[in-house]
Amino acid sequence: MESGKVKIGEDVDLVGYNKKIVKTTITGIETFRKQMETAQAGDNVGLLLRSLQRDDVFRGTLKKTIM
Repeated sequence: MESGKVKIGEDVDLVGYNKKIVKTTITGIETFRKQMETAQAGDNVGLLLRSLQRDDVFRGTLKKTIM
C-alpha cells in the first residue's frame, strides 16, 4: 500500500485498466501468509475481495475508499 489505511469489511472501489469502476468489499488482509485486521501505508499486503475472480484485477489496479 502506498497511502492510507484499510480494514476488513470496508467498501472500496477498484479503478484500473478498464473504464468501469468495480465496487467490492475487503473480506481479508494477508501479509506473508499471516492474517491481519488492518493495513496501512508501507505494508506489503494482499487484499481478499468479495465476488471478484483473479482475472478481474491486474497489477497496478488502484483501490480507493468509498467515503
